[in-house]
Amino acid sequence: MAIKFWKHKWQKMLFIFFVVVIGLILLLSLIINIYWSPILARKVKNTVLTSSDSLYTAEFSDAKLHIIRGEIDIYDITLKLDTAVYNRKKKNHLAPNNLVELHVKRIVLSHIHPFKLYFQRTLDIGEISLQEPELKVSYLLNHTRDTVTKDRRTTWQKISKSLKSIHIGKISLSDVKLKYDDYSGNKLEVSELKEMNLTATDLLIDSTTQADKSRLLYCRDIVTELNNYTGKTANGLYAYKIKSLRLSTHTSVLNIEGLDLQPVKAEVFFNKSMHDRFKMHLDSVQLNHFDFVSYHKYRTLNASGMVLSNGSLAIFGNPNHNPVKTDKVKTFPNFGLQQLKADLNIDSIRVNHINVSYTEFNKKSNQTGTIHFDNTSGTISNLTTNKLALQKKTIYAPLSSAAIL
Repeated sequence: MAIKFWKHKWQKMLFIFFVVVIGLILLLSLIINIYWSPILARKVKNTVLTSSDSLYTAEFSDAKLHIIRGEIDIYDITLKLDTAVYNRKKKNHLAPNNLVELHVKRIVLSHIHPFKLYFQRTLDIGEISLQEPELKVSYLLNHTRDTVTKDRRTTWQKISKSLKSIHIGKISLSDVKLKYDDYSGNKLEVSELKEMNLTATDLLIDSTTQADKSRLLYCRDIVTELNNYTGKTANGLYAYKIKSLRLSTHTSVLNIEGLDLQPVKAEVFFNKSMHDRFKMHLDSVQLNHFDFVSYHKYRTLNASGMVLSNGSLAIFGNPNHNPVKTDKVKTFPNFGLQQLKADLNIDSIRVNHINVSYTEFNKKSNQTGTIHFDNTSGTISNLTTNKLALQKKTIYAPLSSAAIL
């Protein structure tokens, strides 16, 4: 069969032609890859440097361009903070509250258009996938409101000399390892998240989106998903668990499924604390019109409404209280909210089908008594601990009104 196939001269010529074409494509790919990698490196580094106002630098070990697949692989990329620039900004009261460090073993850029980048100065990528990303975020309150810098140019204006536009269809980060250091309190609080996924869609930086407030970080939507998160409060008296959490910046809705707050054993708790002991379970928590930007920057929780559905709340009165000396006002929810260090501003809270119980120990009878409020529903209006909100609404307590049904 092989002898018959090579019988005609045109068959040999066709075979040689395909071999030559494939060889030229492979050779061209190699040459472009060698030539393209330094160009890509300069573009990435310059873009990060200019868009962050020299606060961050980007480095990576290697980059490979695959023309046939339309893909770029970048290896061991690291986003680093320039401490000298940060200290200078902090001295001038211009430093951000959140700092980020990122290391990724491999980033895959799919459906790329390298010739657009070279000839038209437009970066167009279909999808970016980050594999095994390690993210560290540090929070320190340097200012409580947006600062005004001398350079008021938008990100697009800063990069416009080297790029006309940047468009990325989808950015996905799976199984993110996140370490969060919070320096806002009296001591450092460290949180570590493992089962977290991030997906950003339709990132576009150009002249039309530079002032688009409907986008966050120039993305049409950023979805964060967190599963099986556990932790302990700073005083070690409570452990909390979240089965799943989902936040969409486009809809501004935060959904939590399976929220549990579990205290330590009663004897340990009451030996260490003079407060009442709480135990809580909620099937779902929904926060509507959640202002993620304010929370991210300043730890201010603004929302139009919160819905708590299906669960239980058990309260055990602290037996170490002296009923004669105890100020009853301090037992009201209003006072408890005022003692919170959290900055809250929620228009309304809707409680649906919550079983509430209160238990107290009587030293004289050496007995405990419990009162139950099953299937409780109600609405709390204008809950806030924000000083400006209290002044505007002329509210003299964190709860302006409450109705229990």
